[in-house]
Amino acid sequence: MKVTSMNISKLIISITLLTIIADISFSPVSHAEDNTGHISGSIFEKHGGYFHGFLSIAEKYSDNILYENTNKKTDLITIVSPGIWISIPGSKDRLPQTDTASLTPGGIVTSSLDTGESRRLQASIVYSPVFEIYKDNSDEDSSQHLIEGRFQYRFSGGLTFGAKNQFNSAHDNRGSGFSQTLNEYSTNLTHMFASYDLTEKLTLKANLSTYSVDYTDNRNDDWDRKDNRISGSVYYHLTDKTSFFSEYEFISVGYDKKNMYDSDETSIIGGLQWHATDKSTGLFKFGWFDKRFQQSRSEDETSYRLEFQLNHWFTSKTLITIRAYRRATETNYFSTAYVVSDYAAIGYKQQLRSNLQLIIDGSYLTDDYQTKNMTDFQETYYRGSLGISYAFRLWFSAGCEYIYGHRNSEYGDDYGYTTSEILFRITASL
Repeated sequence: MKVTSMNISKLIISITLLTIIADISFSPVSHAEDNTGHISGSIFEKHGGYFHGFLSIAEKYSDNILYENTNKKTDLITIVSPGIWISIPGSKDRLPQTDTASLTPGGIVTSSLDTGESRRLQASIVYSPVFEIYKDNSDEDSSQHLIEGRFQYRFSGGLTFGAKNQFNSAHDNRGSGFSQTLNEYSTNLTHMFASYDLTEKLTLKANLSTYSVDYTDNRNDDWDRKDNRISGSVYYHLTDKTSFFSEYEFISVGYDKKNMYDSDETSIIGGLQWHATDKSTGLFKFGWFDKRFQQSRSEDETSYRLEFQLNHWFTSKTLITIRAYRRATETNYFSTAYVVSDYAAIGYKQQLRSNLQLIIDGSYLTDDYQTKNMTDFQETYYRGSLGISYAFRLWFSAGCEYIYGHRNSEYGDDYGYTTSEILFRITASL
């Protein structure tokens, strides 16, 4: 089964735009006027600004810039991260960036949490580049560019439609995979979604997306691919803020050249989503996935899938965040068939004073490389950081951070490493 979405996407967008125009034109809510005779803002609410800019400049010292086991190189790295985002209606808070990764089938790593947003119209676009400049190893200089735009409209009859597109020009994480060279690529995610409130207790949701991966160097052309994803879910609202759901998802993975690694992945999942109070937001998903390759050269996989997210304020000054998932991903080493990844991360933020914040993060990742003609092996990554941030003004802050990283590799000792980094950063935002 192959999902083709180009023509469907154009048709859905055209119908939606026409329907929005009709909905705005004939809906009495959208034309409500205040006592001055102006449109009241039921669509374009006046909360926060429309245009925002931000700039972050950091100096990072690393004792192992190439993430090697021996012959470590040290360097000082300047990291410049400017950016701009636009929101309609105006807002003081930027929407979270869609969590994507080049090796994840369909692109999307974790689900978007319910923000409790009830605005009828919501649209935004953000451009966020990152430039890394090495003092003594200029060959390692790199840049990344991310552009993400999204749009969502809630109709008066219970139908909500949304779309987003993310373009990301980036490179594989340093110290991951099996190549000592920094592998650059570009990805593009086009995602459309719709939901319909069947009753006060039942909501139907559907998602349709495409995700493409295009590596820059010709030597990596075998990794180029395009994924198509479709899913449907049913939500039962236990309360206004808490819902049970069941979900079906199908992902088709198609490589441009390595067709023996083309696969179809089917998942059946159940879960719980909550936005119980302003203090707690979370998501739990559990189910089974079945990954079937279109040629017998690669092994198939049937196993469980898991996702857990939690943002919880214990007090007005203490925040805990937890992220965890288990799923199959694509491989970056073609002597293997695919990878099963287990990931867990925890973050702790403590407001020490009104303008002083402590931040602690830790994460664990295990990649199990599955093979057909050789012994399976495992890569394990550990990462931890300790930082402190001081806000001189609402728009200006500075901070420092210590970052530790470690990798164990059953593939060979040469692929294991340990890194220590110290980072100083200043950030300004409007």
